This record gives sequence, C-alpha cells and structure tokens, in this order.
Amino acid sequence: QQSERIQDGNRLALLPVGVEEDPLAEHRPAEVDCPPAAWGPEGGGFEVQTGVCNYGAFDQPLPRSLEPGEALAITVWHDFLDAAEPATGHVAIWLDDRVVWEVEVSIPAVSASLETVIPIDDRVGVDGRLGFHVRNHGFNSWRLLTVDLLPR
Repeated sequence: QQSERIQDGNRLALLPVGVEEDPLAEHRPAEVDCPPAAWGPEGGGFEVQTGVCNYGAFDQPLPRSLEPGEALAITVWHDFLDAAEPATGHVAIWLDDRVVWEVEVSIPAVSASLETVIPIDDRVGVDGRLGFHVRNHGFNSWRLLTVDLLPR
C-alpha cells in the first residue's frame, strides 16, 4: 500500500493558531508579529519567513483519522540560517495538542533537510489537527515540505 499525502491538493492548508490552541504557547513572545505575507504555500509546501514573522504556530484539520500502526513521514527544510548573534531555531510538529516531534538547530547553520517518521501510537480522530511551529531569530526561511501518511 502506498503513502498518502496529507496536503490539500498540492499544498498544506495551515492557518495561524491563537495562544489557546498552541501546545507550545510557553515559547510565544509577549507580542506575536507574523503578518500573512510572512507565511503560506510555497513550492508545494508551507513556508515561514522568520525575518518578518517572530513566531509561527499554524495548524490544519487532518483529512481523516490516524490509526495506531500508521506513521507520518515529515520533511522540513530550512535555508541557510543566519542571525546577528548565535541563536537557536526551533521547529515542531503536533497532533491535536500533543507535540510529536521537535528539533532545535544552532544558528548559524547551512541549509538542510530534516526528515523524520513519527509513529502513530494512539488514534487521532477525524476532527484531529496537524500543527507546525517555527521560532528563531534572524532573516531565515523554514518550509514544511511534505507530510505523508504511511500505512501499517
């Protein structure tokens, strides 16, 4: 059986979430400044420009329930990461309100692809949400490229 793309058509349909829906709210700055021009569909994925967006928390509905034994194959890419002073970038994926994967990247850093397979241990209902979080300092670009559902 083949993998199933989570994207809606050829794009992810992520939208910003408020502090109440953000499972990483402790990372939020006092004032979030992330205008619509700083995020959105790009090259078949979903991009966040951190030079314009100081904090990104986005989610979208899942197209169907996720069952134990399935897995999500995730690919996140970042461009060359730079900042005025050394810093740390943080990227995470959540399902409903549970963070299922997160990585910190030291800045500066060369461009790289971050790939992972996240096993589904507990059922996520048809009303479940897939979330994407990005936080770092500097004029950088992070892109959630693919989210594929792998069958059992």
